[in-house]
Amino acid sequence: MTAEKVKADTAEEARKAAEETRQISTSALNVAQTNYSEAQSIVDTLISESEWMRNHGVAALDQAVAALTDVARVVGHRSGYLECAQHVEEACISISGLTTVP
Repeated sequence: MTAEKVKADTAEEARKAAEETRQISTSALNVAQTNYSEAQSIVDTLISESEWMRNHGVAALDQAVAALTDVARVVGHRSGYLECAQHVEEACISISGLTTVP
């Protein structure tokens, strides 16, 4: 009887361990799927933005930054928007090799 009890206890422990492993695997899969969805959303946004850049070019972006700079001058925040423009230009150059229109 003792051997049967040990066998039954061992089988129950194995069943519990398998169930716990399945729950952990399911949880890890859910996290991976969520992370994939978030990454895909970011990629979709980047694709959309790069298509916009291809269609409108950096000149349109420069015009937007110039308009912000003009407004910033009026309200006294010129340096902040100039810094923003510089970052945008650097990002455009480093990401896609684009240059701004003079």
